[in-house]
Amino acid sequence: MTNRQVAQCVHLSPHTVNYYLPRIYGKLGIRSRVALARYAHDHGLEPGGALRSR
Repeated sequence: MTNRQVAQCVHLSPHTVNYYLPRIYGKLGIRSRVALARYAHDHGLEPGGALRSR
């Protein structure tokens, strides 16, 4: 997903997503969107879970 698509799913502006993604990466100890996807999968946060878009 692009930052714009993420923003639409969670009802935030793309600028907010751009601001917080690096901070999320830092807190999780990851460096890329691929690593974030792997983290989400490993922790049961993938599509179809509680954070699924409507």
